[in-house]
Amino acid sequence: MSRRFSTCGTLGLFSALMMATALFLTIAFLKTGSSATSTVATHGTTVLGTTTDFVTLFNAVLAVSFSFVGQICVPSLIDEMDRPEDFGKSLWTVQLSLLAFFSAVGLTIYGLLGTGVPTPVIAALSPTFAKIVIGFTVPADICIGALFCFIAIKFLIDEVYTVQQQATRTRTVQATWIAATILFWSVSFLVAQLVPFFENLVSLMSAVFGSYFGFTLWSWTYFHAPSSHSCRLVRWALAALNIGIMLYGLLFFFAGGYSSIVAILRAYAAGSVRTAFSCANNGF
Repeated sequence: MSRRFSTCGTLGLFSALMMATALFLTIAFLKTGSSATSTVATHGTTVLGTTTDFVTLFNAVLAVSFSFVGQICVPSLIDEMDRPEDFGKSLWTVQLSLLAFFSAVGLTIYGLLGTGVPTPVIAALSPTFAKIVIGFTVPADICIGALFCFIAIKFLIDEVYTVQQQATRTRTVQATWIAATILFWSVSFLVAQLVPFFENLVSLMSAVFGSYFGFTLWSWTYFHAPSSHSCRLVRWALAALNIGIMLYGLLFFFAGGYSSIVAILRAYAAGSVRTAFSCANNGF
């Protein structure tokens, strides 16, 4: 219930440590407990699928992008930094570490399983090993959900109340915060029930939110910020780059939204998942 981003930093650190441990354990267990079969041919030849369509391909792009689009927390982080001038260094450190870590883990898992990697990859483990890994991922997922909920509620509070009102009308603001927390978690539960399959839910979130927080927001912000470059060619080049990023974000939103919704409808039509709001076993 804290309204300070600094308080949530502990949750973020704990979540990162739990998820990193789960990924390292997954890699270690895949050598001994995996039952998945690889679809990669021997002698260095990869068997390519011939029936992959646009929806499947774009959903794969959305799923991968979701791991790297973490800019949703950036505005709140800048707002509460004691030394905002250090933001650039922290951003480079986090993003490069994220890119290196997830790339290394992804390449290692694909090297072990081939192209037949299930989603989530924990499904490739034997039940005993999968339960061990799940024991680390569940706390991490709860902390991530709390962080995303915090960001959304903080944005809402900042829009409804001024800084002075937040400092003086503490009981009213706190009551609004509690009500918003209950509302947001209830909506999250409904979404999770309506889309009860992991990969398509990730694709949908990536299309709806990742397109804005990862691409469109920052390219739009560029045109509202004063330029620090005196060279006209550099300004034109950066403007063209940001226009391209904005267009890519729009493509991400519209094409990604279409492909994720089509994939959800296909999954329901094929009966490969349980129906919405069902108590049937959805385990793997």
